[in-house]
Amino acid sequence: EKAYTININTKKVRLIAPYVNIAFEKALNGKYWEALTLNGLLYSSILGYKTGIVFDALDAGAIASGLSGKGPAVIAVVKHHKFDDVLDAWKKYDGEILVANVNNKKSSILVHDT
Repeated sequence: EKAYTININTKKVRLIAPYVNIAFEKALNGKYWEALTLNGLLYSSILGYKTGIVFDALDAGAIASGLSGKGPAVIAVVKHHKFDDVLDAWKKYDGEILVANVNNKKSSILVHDT
């Protein structure tokens, strides 16, 4: 079930703020996957999402797992040799599993003259 930010418990957000800052610092220092997992677990806890799917992905060999945006979608970053293990771990959950590759290309700005 989708959570709406208007219904979020702001007291809980303030309580986790120091830990969200740790995740932010990890991202700034290039530890993106640790940041993704930590931030996802923190926000899952205050948004009321179950975290079992994250732990199942990590246990099956995912590099990282956590919320996508505000949820309820969850992502996992997986190396090719662990893909089937994580996929099998997630098959017990409702929902659609979408598979995508990581885009490591730098962003660019396109200027369109009219």
